[in-house]
Amino acid sequence: MTKIIEFINVSKTVNKKDLIKNFNYIFEDQKNYVLYGSNSSGKTLFFNILLKKEKIKSGIIEICNENFTSFNKEKLMTYRRQIGFVMQKPIMIEQKTIYENLEVPMLFSDIKQKARKEKIDFFLNKLNLIDIKNKYPKNVSLGTKQKISIIRSLITKPKILLLDEPFNNIDTNFIDIILDLIKNFIHPHAITIIATNNQNVLELFENKNIINFPLIF
Repeated sequence: MTKIIEFINVSKTVNKKDLIKNFNYIFEDQKNYVLYGSNSSGKTLFFNILLKKEKIKSGIIEICNENFTSFNKEKLMTYRRQIGFVMQKPIMIEQKTIYENLEVPMLFSDIKQKARKEKIDFFLNKLNLIDIKNKYPKNVSLGTKQKISIIRSLITKPKILLLDEPFNNIDTNFIDIILDLIKNFIHPHAITIIATNNQNVLELFENKNIINFPLIF
């Protein structure tokens, strides 16, 4: 196994409350990690740190043996393009169709237009959504938006997949299909990090490493 992400004595305080304190951990490729804890325990904050939307109070984070906190704009952009991310509440570009929303992450890659269409149609067919590809986000349900977010997170074969309560608002009939997509359409050496407060979701993932929140050591 190869080390992808390492936290070294990382701490983060929010509103004078320690949510992450002296956290040390190594995330290795080809593994599933589950962030497990109640609401407001710091799971989404953890993802925001990995997306560089939040700064840590102290410590070091290394991505592939490089200091993440010192990434310049170019390196940060390259890193973010290797990440697939699903938020608790799906965010989409309202002025673009479902098809166009799914195409956006591939526009920054070398995937040709024909291949982009084939990929989008493949994933939409898997989740029985091919008929809504020309609709706009305002015209589909919240559960459908969540499925689209999951497709978008997988469509470029990410090396790091971050899933924040990924099955919210999704019909249970589709969960096995989505799990199969997650298993088969990420980068061969990817890591998957799932955040949840649901015991049932926790049990869905095989060969998982559980990280209990808040991260106070």
